[in-house]
Amino acid sequence: MAEGEPDRLHGAAREWLDDARRITHNIPPVGAALLKAEEGRRLNVRAVRTPHVEPGLRQGLEALEHSAVSIRGLMRSVVEASDGDWLSEDSARAVLADLATTFGEMAAGADAFGELVRHEGDAQVSLSELDIARLQEAQDGLLRARTRLDAALVVDHPADVVELYAATRATVRRLQHELGLEERVRRQLRLIPPRARVPRPGPLRRPHVELPQPTGPDDETQVLPRISDETPQDGP
Repeated sequence: MAEGEPDRLHGAAREWLDDARRITHNIPPVGAALLKAEEGRRLNVRAVRTPHVEPGLRQGLEALEHSAVSIRGLMRSVVEASDGDWLSEDSARAVLADLATTFGEMAAGADAFGELVRHEGDAQVSLSELDIARLQEAQDGLLRARTRLDAALVVDHPADVVELYAATRATVRRLQHELGLEERVRRQLRLIPPRARVPRPGPLRRPHVELPQPTGPDDETQVLPRISDETPQDGP
């Protein structure tokens, strides 16, 4: 690593820790506002017929709070590791690149979860298949991060690097547990009606000359498959 870069890393890590602290300090006022909204709903007779979204918002807020606390602990580990001698070694750049990729994947997971909670709190908004694809990509990103960290921990690294990798892996596992993106993806896929699916381009074919067959009621009640890279099936 070039001269002066460790100092810049230490300064950036301090800023990340301050940001993480600020986020965790801002969560209690949000919880108080949600509690006030819950109490107001109970006293509002007209709210009886409206969707009861507060439990989902409460669960989402708690999951984000626990995740933020874990990330704050990780940023503290980064600050401590930024003073280590390992930064002067040739392997430091590869380690930092690994961590940067992992931090990006954690951020994408938290952001996708936050968007999902926001959508679930708005009864007038329905998630599209593209929204679910974003959730699934965030889930896959956390899986890739954990696999990469598992592999890094079996390599011989300085003690500071091992501790940093271990703290990062623990934080990824906590986010996987708290955000539960896998189950949320499956649930949201079940909720999307078939007609909302985005058509995928298939192979070019010559148009049929015969008249199209009439559709039946089963055409509107098909189960939406999990988003994957599989080739779409031809229609009837």
